[in-house]
This record gives sequence, C-alpha cells and structure tokens, in this order.
Amino acid sequence: QKGLGKRMEMFWPQHDSHRLRIPMYENSRRHVIYAHHLKRWMVMWYRNGIQVFRTFPARGARFEQGRMCAILFYEKLKEARKLGVPKPDQCRSGVRGVFFDKEERSWVARWSSSGLKKYAVYNTEELGFQDAYRKAIETRVQSIRQQHQFVFQRTRWRGQRRPLGQLQT
Repeated sequence: QKGLGKRMEMFWPQHDSHRLRIPMYENSRRHVIYAHHLKRWMVMWYRNGIQVFRTFPARGARFEQGRMCAILFYEKLKEARKLGVPKPDQCRSGVRGVFFDKEERSWVARWSSSGLKKYAVYNTEELGFQDAYRKAIETRVQSIRQQHQFVFQRTRWRGQRRPLGQLQT
C-alpha cells in the first residue's frame, strides 16, 4: 500500500548498538502516527519541548479501534492545549552550524558535503569580530543552498542514442 501519509523515521531499539532506521507514517491528522514495527498507533506531542509518545495497540481486528483511541486522545490533548511545541535549536551563535572557536579565536562555519564534514574558519584578528561572524554565516547559508538546490537531470531514453547535451524532455 502506498500513500499512507507523511513518512517519518525513528531509530530502534534505542539502547542497542545495532540500531535500525524504522519507517513510521503520520496520519492525515498531525501527531497521529502508525508504527509498522510495533503494530501500534502512536500519538506524539511535546512536553516541556521534548517529544513524547503514547501508544495504542492495533493488532488484527483492533486496528481501527486503536486508531480511533489515538485520534480521541489527540483531540483531548488539542482541546486542553497540551500539544506543545518543540524546543528551538539551542546554539550560542544564533545560527545552526556556526560557532566560535576559543583556541583559534575564530568563527567557524560547519556543513557536510557528500557525507564529508567541511569547515570554514574566519579569524577574528584578521577580519574583525563582526566581519568574521558575517562571513561564517554567509558561507554556511551558501553551502546549504547549494546542497538543497534542484538540479534537473537528463532522462534516459530506450532505443536511439542521443549525444550528450541535447534536450530530451
């Protein structure tokens, strides 16, 4: 079955060194999730900014019953205004992936490209504190934009071979 809803992932079991990435599917109602590996419906909300789950059994004929219990629990949380919100990213610089290195006295921008961690270091003694900070932020934002850019790829056609560089779509 396809098109179950928004796909989410979680690592299971949490205490084991051989954790697996487990798919879960969020219902059309936000915060109501079905977990295949547990055969349970789950309701997710935030308590003090931390994600919390409550499960409802969904084996065999109890699938719809578990789903309805989960939806009712979600509605009760919503009416009581207890769904909460996640904590914001906590970093001292105010920008995720940018930090100040005390030993180097530099602002550092961090990102990953093709699975490799990359760093750009901007010395405050050479550039000044604010300019080094701005350049680190610019580098971080630019590298993230390049990674999340949509690049149209040439499609392959069966049969006739067309030389590279010709439009095929």
